[in-house]
Amino acid sequence: MAPNIDRHPNNCELLEPTLQQLKWLAAQSVEILAVVAPESPTRSEKPRRLRRRFSSEEVKEMAQQYRDGVSTPQLCAEHGISKTGILRLLREEGVEVRRQTATDGVVAEAAQLYEAGMPVTRIAEQLSVSGSALRRSMLKAGVDMRPRGGYRRAPLA
Repeated sequence: MAPNIDRHPNNCELLEPTLQQLKWLAAQSVEILAVVAPESPTRSEKPRRLRRRFSSEEVKEMAQQYRDGVSTPQLCAEHGISKTGILRLLREEGVEVRRQTATDGVVAEAAQLYEAGMPVTRIAEQLSVSGSALRRSMLKAGVDMRPRGGYRRAPLA
């Protein structure tokens, strides 16, 4: 037998809240948000355009660091911008960007792991190389690559 809804003990809480209750809830929400999500920087503090975000001296320093051998991921972490952003600034500064290629030993090891069924992304993580650079090197070395998408497609009949 179904319970009688009219006799439910919490029926009184199904009423709409009063204006005073809503104001109290709003005040509580503001206090919670101030703790959980502190104010983010405004556009004037963090402009969207890369050239405005960094002075010309900072960009020249980044370019010199890159020429001295600092990797793009290290520059990204140090300056708080994406790899694409770093590369764009370097190219605009006239720096020739390095293409990372995997060594023959890394490619041979990667080919063995790949033939055993491991995906390129996981192999790249394990060997600490870029996934795209590893894939490019494996193709150049003549490794028979599976179609992208994570599974081996059945041959057409």
